Amino acid sequence: MAVRIEDFIGKVGNLDGDVAAYELAKTKELQLNGGTKKYSASNDEIVKFVSKYRPGKETPTGLTGGQKQGVGTKGLDLFKDFLNTQKTQTGQYDSEEFYRINDILDIVNKKGQTTGGLMDMVNRAVGDIGSAIATQLSQESQLRTDINEKVGMQGELSKGLREEMIAAYPAVLRLGYGIDQLSGMMTEMMGRTGRFNLISEQTIGQAAKTARAFVGDLKDMGVVFSEFEKVGLGASDATKAIDKAGVSSLSLGLNSKKTTGELRENLGKLNEYGFANGVQGLNRMVQKANEFRMSMDSVYQIADKVFSPEGALELSANLSVLGGAMGDFGDPIKLMYMATNNVEGLQDALIGAAGSLTSYNQEQGRFEITGVNLRKAKAMAQELGISYQELAKGAIAASERSAAASALMTSGLVMDDKEMEFLTNLSQMKDGKMVIEVPSSLQKQLGLNSEDTTVALEGLSDAQKNILLANQKAFEQMTAEDIAKGQLSATENIQRDVAFLAATTRGQAVKAFKSAAEAAGITGEDSQKFVTEMTNKLAKGEIEMMGSFNESAKNYIQSFVKGVTNATAGNATATASAMDVATAEKKAAESKQSNDSGKKDGTVTHVIKGGEALMDGWTNQIIKNSSLKDDFLMSNSDEYTSAPKTK
Repeated sequence: MAVRIEDFIGKVGNLDGDVAAYELAKTKELQLNGGTKKYSASNDEIVKFVSKYRPGKETPTGLTGGQKQGVGTKGLDLFKDFLNTQKTQTGQYDSEEFYRINDILDIVNKKGQTTGGLMDMVNRAVGDIGSAIATQLSQESQLRTDINEKVGMQGELSKGLREEMIAAYPAVLRLGYGIDQLSGMMTEMMGRTGRFNLISEQTIGQAAKTARAFVGDLKDMGVVFSEFEKVGLGASDATKAIDKAGVSSLSLGLNSKKTTGELRENLGKLNEYGFANGVQGLNRMVQKANEFRMSMDSVYQIADKVFSPEGALELSANLSVLGGAMGDFGDPIKLMYMATNNVEGLQDALIGAAGSLTSYNQEQGRFEITGVNLRKAKAMAQELGISYQELAKGAIAASERSAAASALMTSGLVMDDKEMEFLTNLSQMKDGKMVIEVPSSLQKQLGLNSEDTTVALEGLSDAQKNILLANQKAFEQMTAEDIAKGQLSATENIQRDVAFLAATTRGQAVKAFKSAAEAAGITGEDSQKFVTEMTNKLAKGEIEMMGSFNESAKNYIQSFVKGVTNATAGNATATASAMDVATAEKKAAESKQSNDSGKKDGTVTHVIKGGEALMDGWTNQIIKNSSLKDDFLMSNSDEYTSAPKTK
């Protein structure tokens, strides 16, 4: 009797025991059949066992102390291995920057408890990697080196750009790019343009989405930006153009990464030839080049030949001698116009002329170029200045697409040109018909049985058409971020979301430390000492981000300020109390209007905001505008006054 996994799920009472018993039984079964190797449970089988003892369920009877919450050591390791198999995309970051799902599971294993939702996972991640804040400080230092030394940018410009980059970093990390990729994009762009290109946090974030969806490497976006700049488009406009072009290709059933890559390669042609629709006109040419399997260079070579009146007249005359349907190639004036104002039209003319060269081979079930048309095609290619192979590929593709259009019209279905193009791009020639190969996941929806793996365009029903076109409509609604996330497994998306939240928390901690120091007037070595001390405390677990950190920061600054004021003012005192923002602003204004001349003698009252408002206030106010530091620490102008005048 064959060994069934169902007989072993729950048999021993714990995950490790169940798996071991099952593997032993399967090993014996293999040996009976002549096998010699030990059986090892597959990932799919492990998942079935894990589902029995998944986190959150009551601990089964017989579970040992080392197997808390129903997840044994071996079972957890096996499940982690399973998670690793779900990786679909290469991450471009250092291990210190990313908090993996495996790391979260390690926390569960070490602490003997399960997670209580995504934020709980993040809190534990921050608790375990508090020391990574020091790594972020090191990254910020490296950014200074990259921007200041490699590019030569200095002062406030450098500081402002680096702050935008650090602010965008968590969102960039969420898309699988590390600080090195981010820095590489900026240095590459400025190195190629030779200018200090300043871009905002929002543009950096959008560049990361565009790169992940349509480019692949964030560093390459620096090259992309420099190329788009040559045709008069800045970084923000470049990302919008690529996104629009990519989604357009996707909604036509084309490989969007391939088409956007070819768009970037041909971008310089916008400055060489006339395009009726600019970047999107060039993108449409790229799309047609893929649909009709013809190189873009073929069109440019023809454009060069007909750019002058003499060239246009000569080509038109020579082609007319060959006979046949030449379309726009018979009009030299129109050829010359298209070369200078509408090079997209030249591509259409070439496709139209090539389509008349083929005939259908009934026995072989395919289109081909034979007989007199073969000689004509070779002569035509020679006159056009392109290779015969290019012309032949375009001719066959044009005939196939014409057959697909005829089949769809024969079916009696009503659709627009874009919908017809989408269905045509999904189809292929098989047994003399244009058909769509249907994946098993769609067979039932399309009303097909398991044996029917194709649906012919000529027999497509209205319901089947609507189901297929629903995918096109979904593509049209997608953003670059949707496409980027769609490239990942659910596990990887969760992993990156956790990394984003953890990086955001680390960044807020560093910002809070720096802002607290700045608000208190702490500079230089004292500022570094403060940041280092607070970072170390967070790493050791002595303070929490949203809890005792507020009090710890306030006490540290109070102690520091007290030491300074005692040394300078003699009778100064430090008092911690609450002050609302409106009062702080009013008193700050009064303080600025006070007379600085004359001897001053009095009491200094320093006001430090504490409690829950600290994090909210600092993060939302001081970090955005450092001039608001007087709201945090200020002198009371009512008590710190000039010597009283004689009445």
